[in-house]
Amino acid sequence: MWIYLLIALLPVALSVFFPNINENDKRKRTFLILCGVVLVLFIGLRSRYVGSEDSFNYYNHMKRALLSDSWSSYYDPDYVESGFQFFVFCLSRVFNSPQWLFVVTGTIYVAAMFYCIYKNSDNVVLSVVMYITLGLMQFQMQGMRQSLAMAICMVSFEFVKKKKIVPFALLVLLAVQMHRTAVVFAVVYLLAMLTYNMWTLILLSLGSVVLFAYTDVLMEFANDMFETDYAQTIDSGGFVATAIYVLVIAFAMLYNRDVRYNKEDKTQSTILFITIVGMVSYIMRYFGAGVSERISFFFIFGQVLLLPNTVSGFKTEQKKLINGAVYVLCIALFIYRLRGSEFIPYEFFWS
Repeated sequence: MWIYLLIALLPVALSVFFPNINENDKRKRTFLILCGVVLVLFIGLRSRYVGSEDSFNYYNHMKRALLSDSWSSYYDPDYVESGFQFFVFCLSRVFNSPQWLFVVTGTIYVAAMFYCIYKNSDNVVLSVVMYITLGLMQFQMQGMRQSLAMAICMVSFEFVKKKKIVPFALLVLLAVQMHRTAVVFAVVYLLAMLTYNMWTLILLSLGSVVLFAYTDVLMEFANDMFETDYAQTIDSGGFVATAIYVLVIAFAMLYNRDVRYNKEDKTQSTILFITIVGMVSYIMRYFGAGVSERISFFFIFGQVLLLPNTVSGFKTEQKKLINGAVYVLCIALFIYRLRGSEFIPYEFFWS
């Protein structure tokens, strides 16, 4: 448990050495690089027994690739997406240990997340703390294929901001080769076209109602499209995650003037809309297909940007107070969720 607490406290402790970090680009990059190196080592050097059995299965998948003499002897058309199999096979031609799969994927996850934070967060320390503590990092430590797809989608967000649909579409297509559910991220390009106003919020609300009204149809469609069998709703748990979504969105709508009034740069309003879609998708776990919870992870990075950007708009003293409160709550929730989970105890691969 202690190593998790140290990892969660790392960004806060390290920020002491980087005053005015959000106003100094060099300090911001250095801070993210230092935190990134530590997190890559933490994710990449973990034992295959940490977390769910997915890590163990992916480890064995890499081991099988290492034992295969050729692509034809390795490739299994009935297994997971061909893009992921090709990715693992390529790694097996470069490295000689299955552990490198964790190191390389950990590097991709952290680099994509921190690139997104660097480009879009006005409060990088809080964004990093939220990434570590609110579930995204833990998901990446076990859901490897979807996490790779999510990382690619986060990078593609920069092309959404620049309205470059071709590179955006190509990256989403690449993400689909890792996990087919990544196709849902295409909606982000449409969200970026919306302007923050009452009509947009009404439109999103009506869209949510339609989703809830046709959950049975959507469940069948999702199962056919993603080749899954999520026949049951999830009628328990997840209330804390739902509350976090609601509080972050409500706080942003009440206090973030950039989201409400800036018509030229739609980055902040798009982040808000992404977070709303993530919340709706997550809540659908109670009404429709269980796959909606997995889909919501493609939009969870919105939380990591939206709340910090909202807090950055406050005056200095208020900002310090809110930052401190959020740090305490996030880390406390992180430790609470870890108790009794499969992530405890944390072990290095050589243990």
